[in-house]
Amino acid sequence: MRSRRLLDDQGLSYYHCLSRVIEKRFIFEEKEREYFRKLIRRQEAFSGVRVLTWTCLSNHFHVLVAVEEKKGAKVQAELRHLMDNDETFLARLKPLYAPSALEDMEKLLKHIRATLNPDQTDADGERSRKHLEWKMKQIARVKQPFLDRMHDLSCFVGELKQRISQWYNLKTDRQGPLWEDRFKSVLVQGSPGVLATVAAYIDLKCGEGGDREGTEAMAVVWLLGGGSGTESGPRRDLRGVRGGGRCQSGWSGLAAGASALPGAADFRRCPTSR
Repeated sequence: MRSRRLLDDQGLSYYHCLSRVIEKRFIFEEKEREYFRKLIRRQEAFSGVRVLTWTCLSNHFHVLVAVEEKKGAKVQAELRHLMDNDETFLARLKPLYAPSALEDMEKLLKHIRATLNPDQTDADGERSRKHLEWKMKQIARVKQPFLDRMHDLSCFVGELKQRISQWYNLKTDRQGPLWEDRFKSVLVQGSPGVLATVAAYIDLKCGEGGDREGTEAMAVVWLLGGGSGTESGPRRDLRGVRGGGRCQSGWSGLAAGASALPGAADFRRCPTSR
């Protein structure tokens, strides 16, 4: 029986998510990992869920994300702007949808805004108000399904997995599910150092089966504010830790916790589970 997913409803929340390939098959090679890298950033741009760090191994992936509370004032203001502004809305869809689909959506929205309500033809104030309400209702019917998927952890990871499944099945001419179960998620709470430790753990997973010591040393550099974002190194969102620990948005807590991390020599002795 499935248990209810633990979600936080207080401002900005952090989650460590994990999902495994069915039967633990080793399917992710260089090409698959590159597709994963591109797709997770496209999904991030659409959904508004921030990817802080991630790693994709041969048969599973880890990702650490920051999710804003959807009912909060900041997200609600963003969603209202997307509802009112068609240009911004279409730009938000661009990372995930084909140009032809965006063109059709643009034509549909322009048609709705230009169309008169057939039941409201008079020009008096009351009927004009009702006509505007009718237009907004029609626009909401088009946009709301997309807005409902934004700033939602389950939608973010679920769609990521679904798109990978569709791409991989088409590429390999296979059918059926690609993942063994729904993804697992852990709400990361506590002192700022806890978030830094989880990020380091995910970065260290890059070293499994490879140059473990070198990867662990690089993880320390990332957490202390260095690194250059190479394809082979840890996949870290640089907006919070790059440049001597300067912080923006939700990364202020992580950078504060990074200063309390052990040195590289001690860090290599920290246990990691497989």
